[in-house]
Amino acid sequence: QEEVTLTHREYDLLQFFLAQPDEVCTRDDLLDQVWGADFLGQQNVVDVYVGYLRNKITTTGASPLIQTVSGVGYKLREPMSDAQK
Repeated sequence: QEEVTLTHREYDLLQFFLAQPDEVCTRDDLLDQVWGADFLGQQNVVDVYVGYLRNKITTTGASPLIQTVSGVGYKLREPMSDAQK
């Protein structure tokens, strides 16, 4: 296993995904829960940080653990075991 260094925001984002396994999280949900309801920045900040986190936690050659659900948001998928591969 490899150690991954996350920023505070990336860590909070990962924690939120882990609390909702295999559930689709909308960008609004992520903004409210990770950035806070009073966040005044642009919504695309979610896409940027999901990209950062996805790149850090995805193993080379593997499917991303954080999947994009087109038009809705994102979800954390279960990693496949060696038996499932």
